[in-house]
This record gives sequence, structure tokens and C-alpha cells, in this order.
Amino acid sequence: MKADDLTGKRFGRLTVQNRIANRYDKAHWKCRCDCGGAAEVSTAGLKSGHTSSCGCIYRESRRTSHSTHGMSRAPEYRVWKNMIARCENTNRDFYKRYGGRGISVCAKWRRSFPAFMADMGPRPTLKHSIDRIDNDRGYTPKNCQWATNEEQGQNTSRTRKITIDGVTLGVNAWARRLHLSKLTVVSRFG
Repeated sequence: MKADDLTGKRFGRLTVQNRIANRYDKAHWKCRCDCGGAAEVSTAGLKSGHTSSCGCIYRESRRTSHSTHGMSRAPEYRVWKNMIARCENTNRDFYKRYGGRGISVCAKWRRSFPAFMADMGPRPTLKHSIDRIDNDRGYTPKNCQWATNEEQGQNTSRTRKITIDGVTLGVNAWARRLHLSKLTVVSRFG
């Protein structure tokens, strides 16, 4: 029985180039894949749809099935994982200062790193880390920002805060802003 001429026909990502020698008493075809790869496929494999690429579809599906967001090596991913661990892992350093005192991660962020990234955006620099604006509230989009260690140092429960003309800052921040010593700020405004 003579095989149909499939030259020039498309099957999935494959375009048949020419017929090659039979294998196992079946007609086979040399095909070019859209990705640039090549494949040798039987007539039955092409017509049934069983083979529709050079293998690139399988490789792509394997890659995406093992990666949910493709950012597991990003610095922001480590920030996200550590944030959750501080609040939930009782064996973790500093748990007492976070989860141990009721600080939690909002459900939206807890379930999804992409949601965290959508709300927070990328870190401005590697010197920035996640900062809770109100230290008595949890990690939520409205209560978090990227901040440097110096900025975060002004936002701890140990920082003495002073309000001047409706603006509340720590003593160190006021000293820098007013170009005064910390002692002068405390004696004049504290």
C-alpha cells in the first residue's frame, strides 16, 4: 500500500519536509519544527496527532509544571519565605518577636508569591528589606514597604518617637533632619 504524500503539510508545530526510509514497515517523514528542531515521524504519528512537535512541547510543559512563577532565585522570594517563617515557624530565630506576639502574613500573600510581588514590586536595591509601617500590625499590602536598615531602625518598638507639627519621627531622624544632636532634640522636643 502506497502512503499518502504528506510533503509540505503541517501537523501541530511540524511541517513535513520529505519522506525517508520506512521503519518497521511503516512510512516515516523528516519534519521541521516551528522551534527550529527536527523530527522523524511515522505517518500514523502525524495523522493521529500523537506527535506534534520535535519534543519541544513536552520540554516546555515540564519546565512550567515545575515552576510556578520562575522567581525562586530572586531576592524578593527569599524575603517572602523568611517573612512567612518568622511568623509561623516556632523554631525560627526571632519567632517570639513576630508570630509569637501575633504578627501574621495576610492570606493573600501567604498563598501567593506573585500576589506579594504585585503588591510590593521589586526591591529598589539589595539594601532594602520588607518593613512593617505599624510594628503592631501584620504583613499586609497597606502596612508594608521596602526600607533600608537605617529607615527600619527608626521604626522599632524601642525607638523613642517625637511629634513636631504633626510629623512623628524617631529621635535620630529628627536629629538628622534638624541638623542637631540627639541630646538637643530630646531636651528641646522630648
